[in-house]
Amino acid sequence: MRTFTDRHGLKDLTRDLLNVEIFQAAAVLGLGRGGADAGAAPLCAADVLYLHRLRERLDEMLAREGRTGLAQACFAFLPTRVELDLAGWGAEDIFVH
Repeated sequence: MRTFTDRHGLKDLTRDLLNVEIFQAAAVLGLGRGGADAGAAPLCAADVLYLHRLRERLDEMLAREGRTGLAQACFAFLPTRVELDLAGWGAEDIFVH
């Protein structure tokens, strides 16, 4: 898996897994971001061009590590976790024993 960093944003994943700098792609396509802080800007249309390739790459990594089932179970649990947080259990982790 990708444990060498704690940076897991779209820009980082695209650079590390696909070897593509998404902000450069936006500039090449003439889709300027405006402003000095590109990281704070909303997604550019060019930024989402790589989402399907990223998903495929991440799915390959999960399969290689034998973690596809675990990931699917975590994804299925997310709505329950949100419901718990909204019910007031967000500040206290009820799963810590």
